Amino acid sequence: MRTKKIQILFWICLLSSVYSFSMAQRKGEYCMLDKENRFMLSFTPLPLIVHAFEVDFDVKLKDQLWLSIAPQYNKRKDSLNGFGLSINVRYYDPQFKGLYYGVGAFFDYNHVVDISNNNRQNPKNPICYDVQSKRIGAQIIIGGLFQIFPRTTLDIFGGFGFRQGFYKFAEGSEIIEMRNLKFSSYLKQGFNVQLGIRLGFLL
Repeated sequence: MRTKKIQILFWICLLSSVYSFSMAQRKGEYCMLDKENRFMLSFTPLPLIVHAFEVDFDVKLKDQLWLSIAPQYNKRKDSLNGFGLSINVRYYDPQFKGLYYGVGAFFDYNHVVDISNNNRQNPKNPICYDVQSKRIGAQIIIGGLFQIFPRTTLDIFGGFGFRQGFYKFAEGSEIIEMRNLKFSSYLKQGFNVQLGIRLGFLL
């Protein structure tokens, strides 16, 4: 059920981003970052779906070039505990105002304990797997930045990324096939889809 919700939200965000960007370009409702704007603080709501909290800090490097630092905290009761960090460089295209391109690096660490498939024959040991995961990767994104209120922006972006994982299973843990995991899993590696919405505040 959770996977279906994420897929529905994915398509809603993708279609709304295309529609919002096209309408903003027609009406001129894009966000033009002025020379006086040097910092931006953003909240990213989509990670909440997968039990994560993320806040982005954007710093202007020079005209049209910004650095985005996005720490993330992951927590789900006793089954997930970890953190992540994404660092992206974003270039705002002066010809298509509000449009930007980004490239960046990624790292996360998570301790994941799966008890969804309890072993009924041995109730004293219900754990299916217990693993510590470290992943590194990179991503390429494209997005649009729109001004919704004075000094308040809406950022919609999408792209592709790659994750390489390194895993350490606890003694007695089941060894799982990583390729069979859901794309929203914190253990998933390989190519993935980057999609997000950010509510930003220019400082």
